[in-house]
Amino acid sequence: MPLSQDLKLKALSPLSSGTVWENLKGPSQSPARAQEKATTNDTSTRPSWTMQVTAGHRAESPIDMKTNAAVFCFVSTAIHIKDSILLTQDSKFQPNNIPDFLPPGAIEFLSSVCSVSQSDAVLLWHALSDTIWHSEDDVFLATLRHPDSYEEMFQKHDLARGFASTKSLWPPFQTCQNSDCQYSLNGHKLHVIEARRVVLYTQNQGVLPSWAMHFTCKGIKQMQQWTSPTIVQIGKHQYIEWELAGMWQMHMVLAWVSASNCTNIYLQSFRSHLPDGWQFDSALSHHHVYDSVVILSLLEHHEFQNSILNVPHSGECRDRYTQAMKERNNHIRLYGQPECHHFCDGCIRIYPPGSLPNHPDGLIVTSTVMDGVTIGGHTCKAHNCQVKLDSDRHHYCQFHRYLAGQCHVVGCAAPVREGQKTCIDPQHAEAKRHNSLADGPDIEEQYDIEEEEIVVDMDLDVDLDAEGRPSRQVEGHRGSVQGQGPKKDKQVLVNPGGMIIWQEIFYGAETIPSAVEMIKCAYHDRYKPNHIIFDNNCMLAKHVKNDPFFKDIGLTVDVFHFKCKHSEEDKFCQEHCNPYAFPELCGEGGKGWYFNTSIAEQTNMWFGGYHLICWEMGMTKYQFFLDEMILQRNKITCEQLTKKGYAPRYWTS
Repeated sequence: MPLSQDLKLKALSPLSSGTVWENLKGPSQSPARAQEKATTNDTSTRPSWTMQVTAGHRAESPIDMKTNAAVFCFVSTAIHIKDSILLTQDSKFQPNNIPDFLPPGAIEFLSSVCSVSQSDAVLLWHALSDTIWHSEDDVFLATLRHPDSYEEMFQKHDLARGFASTKSLWPPFQTCQNSDCQYSLNGHKLHVIEARRVVLYTQNQGVLPSWAMHFTCKGIKQMQQWTSPTIVQIGKHQYIEWELAGMWQMHMVLAWVSASNCTNIYLQSFRSHLPDGWQFDSALSHHHVYDSVVILSLLEHHEFQNSILNVPHSGECRDRYTQAMKERNNHIRLYGQPECHHFCDGCIRIYPPGSLPNHPDGLIVTSTVMDGVTIGGHTCKAHNCQVKLDSDRHHYCQFHRYLAGQCHVVGCAAPVREGQKTCIDPQHAEAKRHNSLADGPDIEEQYDIEEEEIVVDMDLDVDLDAEGRPSRQVEGHRGSVQGQGPKKDKQVLVNPGGMIIWQEIFYGAETIPSAVEMIKCAYHDRYKPNHIIFDNNCMLAKHVKNDPFFKDIGLTVDVFHFKCKHSEEDKFCQEHCNPYAFPELCGEGGKGWYFNTSIAEQTNMWFGGYHLICWEMGMTKYQFFLDEMILQRNKITCEQLTKKGYAPRYWTS
């Protein structure tokens, strides 16, 4: 029943100030029993209170549950705005005194929050102001303002009774979910339960003890597993809140924080609420962090695809999701990132009709920038091999280990001499000696590293030909000696606005055929850009000069590399890859450049932060992880472009 001006709220004989809250009597409790309970001297029980109608006589029944909810809402909300109420009082007002009135803003706010009229809000304040104003003196009321106090109260009073935490993990249903179950059809609730002690990692309250509840239906003899849209299982006895997994994900995207450091930061920042004698400790490993990010990413992917994530029920958590990770990797490889159709005002240039002599109907100019960066550890030295190494000390996978017995000079397959890394050819031995002198003492002799090989000079600036081999002889070297195993090269296509359109993994080097294949894969069924800007486009343009796919695509070199790295004597480069030859790339009035052609290198600086994080990742996890980092970064980029007024949108064909 609604409150009215004729209602007065009266606390029934409170034992002490502010202790009129916890035991609100239900409909089955008579007013006489409430009065008797409120006037008892048993201080272990909190007194009750009731609303009474004072229109000449006392009400015979308590208020309805709707009014109870409004009162609870009023008290819990007003407790949080005490300081604001106090601020509006006279300067001589004593803070311990209860204000006689509420400011208009507080009345409007409480009325709106509690769904009562403003006059009823005033009545509620007059009836409950003593309870609200001295709430800090009451243990229970203090928890309304300080939620962490709930955990302390649970552990102090109810641990032995099975109420370990405010966040016990109950199934979201109380009846069997099988539509053919007779127990469910007859209206019987699930009654057989198995409770397991677990550890819950939360974003705001630290590590909490909890119980995971699993019902078993007597009808179909099956366990009803616990599920939640906000909490996920990351270990046999470990659960985590989604918000925390999302925070770790953002740490990785924005600050290159490794899983180990996410673990350390969390455990150092939040205290554990686990009581003494709890079955499991608060230990959190980097595997838990990675697993939480993987599960979160997979669920978001399947939600976007409107599909269901299916994983095995048994096995280690980090192994159960491997196949699902491979499937998402393949999906992105085939269809690209969600933003692969993106364009905005920052990556296109629009010439209105009549502004260009050769294009009377106007022209839309689009461009994409391509570049590569090395990320992660070594791969098998066999060309284009993607098999994971058994150990970081190895240089060949299990299928190519026989190559370790061949001469390590490139192009020579002769067997090595015993105890050496080259064949009997003295020139090859001299090449090995030359590289050893340049690199210092032999690492193998110092650390006994298995299969350690000669390392080439990484400072040499050598251009690669179409097959990824040096395009010219390196002076001063008597032979090209194999170095440590090749690393994974991440090649990306980035729009000038910063949106990563496509990425591909190259093994060893960014060869021209691989780059061409990547471009075709990225744009085979999409709107092709007018220009693809790449620092090695002179080689790529030669490779595709007769390819109809590239007929209408300009292949220019970015300005920095064109002026500083490419020879003016290279007529092909000057004729086909000169950015100055394309007016649509130049800025207004021919000054500067319209598009940010350095965006790919800027993006690769961000990618470079993952080099050590990805060092020991297997190929499935490596690709999945970087795909997820790109996806999340693209979301952030899209938000930034929107704020700048660039109006992100998508090509439809």
